[in-house]
Amino acid sequence: MIDEPNARNQHHQQEEPEAAPALLPEIDALAARLTADGAVWQSRLPDPARVAERIRAIPHDSLLAASEGDIPMFEDTDSASEHRRPVLPPRSRPPSLLRRLGNLAAVAVVLALVGTMALIFNAVRSPNGGSISPPPTSTPASAPVALQVTSVTMAVTPASIAGIACGTTMTVTYTATFQVPPNSSGGTVQFSYTVNNGRGQSPASLPFSPGETTKTYSFTWSGALPADHTYPAPGGVQVTSPNQLTSLLVGPTGQCTPPPPAAPVCGSNFSGSPYQATLTTAYGTVPLPPQSRTVQDDAAGGVRGYNICSAGTAASVTTFMEQNLPAYGWTFVSNSGGIETWMNSKGTINWHVPDPLNWNMNWRVPLS
Repeated sequence: MIDEPNARNQHHQQEEPEAAPALLPEIDALAARLTADGAVWQSRLPDPARVAERIRAIPHDSLLAASEGDIPMFEDTDSASEHRRPVLPPRSRPPSLLRRLGNLAAVAVVLALVGTMALIFNAVRSPNGGSISPPPTSTPASAPVALQVTSVTMAVTPASIAGIACGTTMTVTYTATFQVPPNSSGGTVQFSYTVNNGRGQSPASLPFSPGETTKTYSFTWSGALPADHTYPAPGGVQVTSPNQLTSLLVGPTGQCTPPPPAAPVCGSNFSGSPYQATLTTAYGTVPLPPQSRTVQDDAAGGVRGYNICSAGTAASVTTFMEQNLPAYGWTFVSNSGGIETWMNSKGTINWHVPDPLNWNMNWRVPLS
């Protein structure tokens, strides 16, 4: 016998429940957002795969019930009350899924707040937005060292006295520059100085403060420039403490110019003879001292010569001739009894200065 459905026991076709919404994409988006909050906090985030596995482990009917809420799923309104299908009592919403999602959201908010505060704190500490540089370290100063003179340089003023007349009174200034290390502890330098090429010395001292590197000391010579050119002489210093050091000696270059001598009082044999600066011989030109007169004085046997009257002394005339003959091409040969012999490529001359007012120069020529 075939049972046919009736109004009382008629079954309604039950619809297939909707599939639970996929939760994995949402969790992936949440994980990506948490990762973007900072690499520093990423290590503390839950693993998305583990969260997905834990959600999938929740019973399917719990998810379905949570999605439908308290609405009854079966109710037969056409049947009598005694034959109605009992309505399922409201089921309490499973708290596990909501609690887990809430926990994840809370963790995300906390991590975002902490990351934001860290970024703000870093920006406050570094106004330019860059990394905070450590404070610069200062280089410790070098330890002081004992005072020591490393060098002394000399200078002199005037640098030359050439062209200044002998007998002129003047002052020559010597300046010594002392050099010590830059980190010395200071002290006093003891030394002596000379203005006469070391023949005499005078003591002196110079204080150095800590850290001083250079100091100068000046000393002078004053007097009339002597005609013998002995002054001004080379000057310098010699350090005796804290160490020993001797500087170079410096002095003005050149020599003073002697004043012209008084006009000579020559004998009558020179009357009518003008002053002349040179004398012409058979073998070349010879220089003569200032204010010199000449008169020819030949002798037998091919001797030719001149008697000469010059200003000054016998020594000054001799010095003049010895200093100036080389400039005219003459070379010294000998000195015999005061008679000096000089020669050039053409021949030989002899001269003798017993008296500046009457001295003689001669040479010999071949006899024809």
